[in-house]
Amino acid sequence: MKKFNEFSFGTQLAMMIGVAAALVLAGEFLYLNDISASNRDLTARIEKQKQENDKLRPFEARLNQLKAETTQLELQLANLKTIVPEEKELDDFIRLIQEAAVQTGVNIRRIEARAQQTRDFYVEVPFEINLDGNYYAILQYYDRLSRQSRIINVSNLAIAPVTGTVRGGRRYAFGPNDTVVAACTVTTFFSREATAATPVKR
Repeated sequence: MKKFNEFSFGTQLAMMIGVAAALVLAGEFLYLNDISASNRDLTARIEKQKQENDKLRPFEARLNQLKAETTQLELQLANLKTIVPEEKELDDFIRLIQEAAVQTGVNIRRIEARAQQTRDFYVEVPFEINLDGNYYAILQYYDRLSRQSRIINVSNLAIAPVTGTVRGGRRYAFGPNDTVVAACTVTTFFSREATAATPVKR
């Protein structure tokens, strides 16, 4: 077999071109094979991501509904906090029952706080009050209390003519239109969550 240098220049040149072409073809094959493997990997990842997206698509369709439900629940919570506040807000409560008296022409003569009663989820805050005025004005007063957004219970109601007295009552200088005196327990409520948040002193 002839040695490479024994071939003619043209044959040597052709052989070198052939080897170079073979090397280029081998490199191209390896490169294309690597690109093909990368493409297969990328295609598999895209397919996997597509499957995950398909699983989440039903939640996307419900997103606006969930947002609307969340807004509705927040409004309900705000309304419940008005009905049963998280804090006692006793100043506001006393102001509320006093304003109701002024608006109906009733005189509140005494407001006395009673012992609070702790329940499972709320705390009762009772006040004993004495008032007097026209009979119908007192009816309007209790009606106005029942229409407040905050829950107010009226119990232990006692009514007598201005010539008499009721529980804890005294005689006052009554006006010409005052016909009855009344005593009752007015109770408001607040959530126990507020008390649970208070740290215990050791």
